[in-house]
Amino acid sequence: MRPMLPFAVLTLALAPVALAAQSSVSLQAGAITSADLNAFEVGVRFSPSRANSVGVGFSFDALPQAFSAGAFIALADLSLAGNVALAPQARLELRAGGSALAGVGGGGGGAIGGYHVGAGLLVGGVGPMGVRLDYTYRRLMVEGESYPVPSFTIGLILHR
Repeated sequence: MRPMLPFAVLTLALAPVALAAQSSVSLQAGAITSADLNAFEVGVRFSPSRANSVGVGFSFDALPQAFSAGAFIALADLSLAGNVALAPQARLELRAGGSALAGVGGGGGGAIGGYHVGAGLLVGGVGPMGVRLDYTYRRLMVEGESYPVPSFTIGLILHR
């Protein structure tokens, strides 16, 4: 677990840089589906805003079901992301980077790191708003073992 801790810390520490550099903001909700974990997630995603560009992406999602147990669990992804225009109001976003799963509760806290790849379909609507559908495939490392943590999300683009 220790070798992956720097990735988890780096992903969380660089988030403000990603947030400041982006102008596409989305609120999102979805599901994590794996053999070991099935959970609802809700959060925010920051992405490169211009079509046919490359930039930094950041996603931060909380797992609200942990609140009932007195814990806070969050999943963060820091990515190199590229947007490709498919049509005037549609873009494909491809991304890859580091991931972190962090939690805190009554007994303490901790974080694990890993990596991810993902894709999103962004469709513009009226004015600055739109919708996005995303799939992210993550591998998180725990004591030398790699575990898949994929998720599907749908988001409301608030500013593009």
